[in-house]
Amino acid sequence: MSDGIQEFGALLRRFRTDRLLTMEGLAQASGVSVRGIGDLERGRRAAPQRRTVAALAAGLRLDEEQRRRLLAAARAGRSESAAPVSVRTFPRGIDDFVGRRYELAALADAATGLAAVPGTAAGGPRPTVVAVSAPPGMGKTALALRAARVLAEHFPDGQMVMDLRGMDEDPPSATDIMLSVLKEFHVADTEIAEAGAAGRAALYQGLLGDRRCLLVFDNARDESQIAPLLPRRGRGMCVVTSRKVLTGLQDVHRMSLGVLSAEEAFAFLGGMIGEERARREAAALGEVALRCGYLPLALRIAGSWLATRTGWSVRRLADRLAVDKRWLDVLVAGDRRVSAAFDLSYRRLTPDAARLFRRLSVVPGPDADAACAAHLLGRDPSSAEGVLGELVEAGLLDVVGDRFRLHDLLRLYAHNRLEAVEGEAGAERVRAGLSRRLPDTTTAAGRWFAASGGVPASACIDVC
Repeated sequence: MSDGIQEFGALLRRFRTDRLLTMEGLAQASGVSVRGIGDLERGRRAAPQRRTVAALAAGLRLDEEQRRRLLAAARAGRSESAAPVSVRTFPRGIDDFVGRRYELAALADAATGLAAVPGTAAGGPRPTVVAVSAPPGMGKTALALRAARVLAEHFPDGQMVMDLRGMDEDPPSATDIMLSVLKEFHVADTEIAEAGAAGRAALYQGLLGDRRCLLVFDNARDESQIAPLLPRRGRGMCVVTSRKVLTGLQDVHRMSLGVLSAEEAFAFLGGMIGEERARREAAALGEVALRCGYLPLALRIAGSWLATRTGWSVRRLADRLAVDKRWLDVLVAGDRRVSAAFDLSYRRLTPDAARLFRRLSVVPGPDADAACAAHLLGRDPSSAEGVLGELVEAGLLDVVGDRFRLHDLLRLYAHNRLEAVEGEAGAERVRAGLSRRLPDTTTAAGRWFAASGGVPASACIDVC
């Protein structure tokens, strides 16, 4: 521990006790947390930045000479400190990241905008929270890891990425995550033990409130898991990713990810298989991207296939994807499987939501409304809207105005689930029942099912 930091802590304690102030009293007067003041006085953290010193001086009502002495001690502490108190824990990112420039720009604007907000003696600014939601396979984690690196320079006190394992049967609790953060910041075990389970949240909030950190909470299960982890004050930033929309979170910026553009998808595949091969078979590679629905996970798996099967032509894969409607269960790269990503969300649906999800795959068009959903469920439109809402919240349906749309690959997955659960005969009965409801579109529906076999329906007419 440097002499400079010790001097600052001793000087701060002397000024505080001379004014007969407790740590709580100084915290209330300055806006600096009790824990932050305690850490400074005991020399357990580096000397603070100028704005924190100014807040403490204002709370202590120091005269000009005393203020100068406190600032000088802080400068000495910062210069003598061997290294700033900082934590950097995030895994290796994805080197072939493509696209998302608008999303990254929005996150950068949030970070730099936060940096321009001046602190206040009444408690300081509130952290910025960005909630990123998207269906499975859309690249939420890849975006989070890229953002952690792009934004790192704005958060000198630490950058952390924590996997909340929201799709696990037994994901970590908020208390478990808090404990891991406290340990990463080298909070003493004795202090954690003294705080106990009840005081751990206060310890966690105090720690982050005094630091400028970027926290990425990846794969959040629901609001109850993530809400206690969000800092209530300070100059930090949190990025939360989830398959769910997390509508229960308040005061957050929301970001919804869509598929890549056709150009981005082509560039993504080209980067994996080599530019020369991509140029040579550009038309076939474009078809592969289309069959993958421009979904990042599907593109990565298809690209891995082509990269490791140099004897395959791109046309061979494109033709296979065009005729094999069950390719979601076949196309695998290592431990990556598109259908497995969808399975995790599907298995958490209520029985009604799972049934509606499956049956929406027979709709002969790109989207459906509540009346169509009600017919598929055999319920009234009001009940159907509630079930549709569950699918939207789970990230399995997109909302376009008053209509609901399945991504092309989710439609294919839902169609496979329909035949697996209700059988081909059952699927045909659902299809026939919908056709009877829509007699004018029976021909169009038959043409679509015969032509596509359940594959992308983006060119179909709107019938429900």
